[in-house]
Amino acid sequence: LKDSDKPRMHRIFLPYTSPASMAVTIDGKHSFCWDTVSCRMRYIWKGGYIDGNPYWKGNGNRLANLMGVIYYRAPEGVKAGFKLGSQELTPHFKGYKLVNGLPEFHYSLGDVLVSESYTNQKGDLQVDIKMHGLQGGVSYPLGDLSKTRLSYSAGKLVDGALVLTKDEAASFQLVFKSK
Repeated sequence: LKDSDKPRMHRIFLPYTSPASMAVTIDGKHSFCWDTVSCRMRYIWKGGYIDGNPYWKGNGNRLANLMGVIYYRAPEGVKAGFKLGSQELTPHFKGYKLVNGLPEFHYSLGDVLVSESYTNQKGDLQVDIKMHGLQGGVSYPLGDLSKTRLSYSAGKLVDGALVLTKDEAASFQLVFKSK
């Protein structure tokens, strides 16, 4: 796809994720993959968006190519983006809506409702997360941060995860920046 500076989103087969994923670009140069099965951002890349021609020419049986370099990957082998206390629940995707051209994803973890919205912060990816119905604290397992500068508005890093109290997890932000 020809790059532009406008946000775009495509439901398309992508590498390193489930078949039920979406490619999203915040500005044509900074993009991310969001997986509707695990209800989490799987990775972020910069340098361009996607080349969907292999997918479209292959009648949907090939993967789109990423146009750029991945600089953040979420951890493998987890069911969801969050753990409620020590519980790792299976998430349930509830849909999304577009806000200024970028998605706000909605899903549940048991009785907890989660919304994640994405914004462009001068080329950095900001994720605003709100959680309703929490009974206790949560942890957000982080993946490979070797190429990423991560900042967060609440919580503390403990053993590769952002750990938040119930009050902190009600509304917080993460900002991912390429090193």
